[in-house]
Amino acid sequence: MTDPLPSHEAQPLTVDSIVATAPAIPLHGPVAGELFYELEKQKLEIERLTLVNAGVRQDAAHRHNWGKNLFPVCAGWIVTVAAILVLEGFHVRGFHLDNSVLIAFIGTTTANVLGLGYIVVNYLFPKPQ
Repeated sequence: MTDPLPSHEAQPLTVDSIVATAPAIPLHGPVAGELFYELEKQKLEIERLTLVNAGVRQDAAHRHNWGKNLFPVCAGWIVTVAAILVLEGFHVRGFHLDNSVLIAFIGTTTANVLGLGYIVVNYLFPKPQ
């Protein structure tokens, strides 16, 4: 059968007891080279993950700023179009635009707002890879 686990109550676990039971690792030769390689590989992986995390944090901050700043721009743009339509519809203070100018204004403004919104929303909420 299996032997029961040794009890630590008889001998307390200390740094000296751990060091005393640790296998001796040579400071030269193939074993040391493999250890050095593994440590360097782990260090570079930690550095890579640190950079990835910094990039994710930076993307989140940019997305927050873009989302917060884009909404007033789009809302203002749409309010301006609505105000011009009201001015044109009720001829406030003699305001008048030619039909072709009004159609071009509404069409391009709508395309600009929708295009800008689409681009930013695709940046804010990218599709999973």
